[in-house]
Amino acid sequence: MKTRSPKLTDAERLAAPCGKCGATPGGKCHDCRGVGKAFCVERGRPDITAKKLQRKADEKNGKARAEYGTLFAYLADQELTPVTPADLQAEKLSRIRREVENAGLAEHDAREGLNGIVIAHMRRVSASLIGEVSESDIWACASNRYRSNWPYVVDMYRKALCTTDRIELEYVLQFDPSRVNQWNHDGRYTVVSKEWPQFGYTPAMSRDEFNNRFALKSIFWSAPTDLPEHDDGGLFERTIGQLKNPLGRSDA
Repeated sequence: MKTRSPKLTDAERLAAPCGKCGATPGGKCHDCRGVGKAFCVERGRPDITAKKLQRKADEKNGKARAEYGTLFAYLADQELTPVTPADLQAEKLSRIRREVENAGLAEHDAREGLNGIVIAHMRRVSASLIGEVSESDIWACASNRYRSNWPYVVDMYRKALCTTDRIELEYVLQFDPSRVNQWNHDGRYTVVSKEWPQFGYTPAMSRDEFNNRFALKSIFWSAPTDLPEHDDGGLFERTIGQLKNPLGRSDA
């Protein structure tokens, strides 16, 4: 007779680890991006997890034996190491951990948000130093040229605030009939209509001050440094051992 798992309260399910997403006791279930979600079906029901893992282990072992065929079935007993449900569970939890670590999604989004705050602060300070009109012209040029590539935008602001180097902010297209048919020219050319700095401009701040006030967070996909290492039950060592000795031969 088929038996059902006992019905658990939300508190009881929260106190148990999740065999599907790897959530620890007291922690919320989450998807592959690390975003919280409702309880997984297997949370607090180890019998369901055990049945699924056993079925997958049987399928994997059967598929591995089938590759030998009937002629070499005797080799399967010698060379194959049966996959256990514990192996699959450790492999699954390790994969879940690597997905969250390697993507580094939470840290990436946080750094992008912080950079947006830095850019907004940099614009406000620049407007107070060189005027709102000049700052708007520099922003229009930088945002149109570099879009959301913030390091290049910051480089333009650094050049504008810390040096007297010429920055061409805007161009206009003109036509000169005398240039037509000269060097395959169609007569059109561009001239600078707006530039920075204005005559007599003195840099508003030093490079060191600018770098200290408007430093961006580097955007990269990396693992959080505070995530504890998961105990995979020796799966890594067994995997390395299998790769070094795939046929299971002894050195003797």
